[in-house]
Amino acid sequence: MIGIIIQARMGSKRLPGKSMMDINGKPLLGHVIDNAREVLDEVIVATPDEVLADYAMSKGVRAFIGSEDDVLDRYYWAALCYGIDPIIRITADNPMVDPQMVWKLIKFYEEGDYDWASNCRLKVTYPVGNDAEIFSMRALVEARHSTVDSYDRESVTSFMYNHPELFKLGIMENDIDHSYLRWTVDTLEDLENVRLICR
Repeated sequence: MIGIIIQARMGSKRLPGKSMMDINGKPLLGHVIDNAREVLDEVIVATPDEVLADYAMSKGVRAFIGSEDDVLDRYYWAALCYGIDPIIRITADNPMVDPQMVWKLIKFYEEGDYDWASNCRLKVTYPVGNDAEIFSMRALVEARHSTVDSYDRESVTSFMYNHPELFKLGIMENDIDHSYLRWTVDTLEDLENVRLICR
């Protein structure tokens, strides 16, 4: 069953607690969840923090509590627990991920028969923060069993897109290069910027 797994935590190094910071009357994570639910009903928040798991469940989505630093392992167990395959990865610092873009990415992934596909990472033509990745459970299992690199364990998909000899990779490009736009939230300045434009 296809599903969206949102990774979220309170312990951000650059902006601690940002997942629950207010953006126009709603926590940042709330915007991410609402956009994800416009794409699919099956949405899971994978987090090391009970406060975020409780919030996710209050929003009517599933939650999984796992490792804080080994996010690759967190994704594996969340996907296994809820039977998700393929997995759409969205991060909780991106409150403006466009549901239409995600639908387009799903179609791109399926038509290309890819193991991993994204509109970010290897080539960026969408606004920074309008990001999503989709990958198979097979690719996730291969990455989890093959890498002990700390960066791979934290970034979840870097092992996949850095090993084209193992995985069929797809990069979805935008019709117009909007990579100069920044919609992600890593700093207080980012937060204020998103508050000006986020619905």
